[in-house]
Amino acid sequence: RCSKSTCEFAARASMADGEDLKVLSWLRRVQPIVDANVSVKSRLADFVQRCAVGLGRGVDLAALDATAKLVRRLSLSHIDPAELPFEQFIISYARSGNLEQAADWVNKMIEAKLKPSQRAYTELLRLTARDGQTESARRWFQRIKLSGYVPDLTAYNDMLLSFVVSRNSDGAVEWVNGMLAEGVVPDGRTYSLVIGSFSKAGDPSSAVEWQDRAEAQGVVLSWEAYYLLVRVHVEVGDLARALEAANTMANGPQKTGARVWTMQMQAATGSVLMSPELVKNIFRGMMKAGYEPGITVLTSMELALGREESEALFEETDLSPDHVQRILAR
Repeated sequence: RCSKSTCEFAARASMADGEDLKVLSWLRRVQPIVDANVSVKSRLADFVQRCAVGLGRGVDLAALDATAKLVRRLSLSHIDPAELPFEQFIISYARSGNLEQAADWVNKMIEAKLKPSQRAYTELLRLTARDGQTESARRWFQRIKLSGYVPDLTAYNDMLLSFVVSRNSDGAVEWVNGMLAEGVVPDGRTYSLVIGSFSKAGDPSSAVEWQDRAEAQGVVLSWEAYYLLVRVHVEVGDLARALEAANTMANGPQKTGARVWTMQMQAATGSVLMSPELVKNIFRGMMKAGYEPGITVLTSMELALGREESEALFEETDLSPDHVQRILAR
């Protein structure tokens, strides 16, 4: 009998030497603390995960490929296919960004007359969605349904992500309307993705329309959605609406972050039609939200308003002259 780590170390060494039976022998000697009768499949799956995923380092592709070769060899031997960790390979390869290998293991699992789980299909959907591969993502979404599973809201949102990444705002809206028609209730991520799509397309009016729809439903938007709303208003020069979005964000349950205010201040002070009152209101909003102004904010504001008005604003917002000097001296 040996410890789990020692047995797994020996199994790794045997795997490197291509001695499959020794690998299985060492894995069978692992004695889990909770249950000593864990199946070969569970031990193999655990071994695959521990070989492939290094702590804090993501997926170790070299180790994953090595264990994949081991399991391919085992699948040709006397091992029952149901005892092989197909799922772990699908998920691990999907998370490593290797769509081809992940899909290949789905096919291997089906060829072995085993049914991939909904989680496995969702990982492939998410991978293709993040790459903006809309049609591929759609096929994986359909595979979830064709396999007898009911897609959850996460799957619908992952499919929506593919439209956002591919900058297809019309497709995003069409997908959400389809969700509603099916009785699927959108959440904060759904609305945030659509808002992000329009914001990135430089269409603030449509972004605000979806913001209004979300807030009418009492849905809390993500930080990124509000940040993109502020940014798109800044980019098209509507600084009043940018400030309105920032204030809405500040009055919500999440923190705005200092850069939301810094971005507005830079735009407001650099505008040809600079509005002193808008500059002051941005600064007031930043202080009210609890963020200390940095050098960029202080210097650009003083250039825009002048020292006297800036100092009056510092006094109004309880920012002492000593504190201002400490910031500027950094």
